[in-house]
Amino acid sequence: MATLIPPSLNENQRSRLLAQIKLKDTFDDKALSLLSSFSSDIIPHLTDHFILVNDLRTGLMEEVRRIYFDYSFVVFPIHKSFERFLQGVLEVVFSFKVSKDKPIGMYLNYSLAQKNKILDEMLKLPWGKKITKEKWIERWDALCQQWKNNRNPLTHPEQERILNLTKAEQVAGAIIREMEISLKLFWQEFLAFLVEYVEKEEKAKMKQTEELAQEKPY
Repeated sequence: MATLIPPSLNENQRSRLLAQIKLKDTFDDKALSLLSSFSSDIIPHLTDHFILVNDLRTGLMEEVRRIYFDYSFVVFPIHKSFERFLQGVLEVVFSFKVSKDKPIGMYLNYSLAQKNKILDEMLKLPWGKKITKEKWIERWDALCQQWKNNRNPLTHPEQERILNLTKAEQVAGAIIREMEISLKLFWQEFLAFLVEYVEKEEKAKMKQTEELAQEKPY
């Protein structure tokens, strides 16, 4: 069903509304909440990308004009959101202390033995018992491939150009899909149980505090 855009909106408002609609079509509410918890920059960068694509396609008819030498600028906001996303995953999900002195790619390039060791430790956590190691290693490798194939080759001057808008959307879409799939797995097998565990702990503390208050003589 087509979305009705209020005719009273100016071009800027219209572009931003369409980008927000695209964002909600791509990620569900839980995923958007997780992205925000990883970094407050992720959703604004994603929104910038969708605004760019909408403006180029509908406003400038860029697929007809094709006047740019390199369309990597269309993917640049996705690269920034992806880097923030990976940093959030490493810190929130894997509890790594990500250092500015070490590139994100270093964490993604861990050996299979290192990955298994980390996941074995996570499985010992009260909220980590549902982790399926094979799926998590597959996700780890998939994110690493996006970093190698669709991020690194396009962020250095001596590397590849993106020759048209369609290719730029394909590159961006591939990164976004991996983010979406990874979020679902991390939530279903780990983060949901972590939230449940924390909530139970908080309730137990509140109950204990109430019981102690009742025991105190007036």
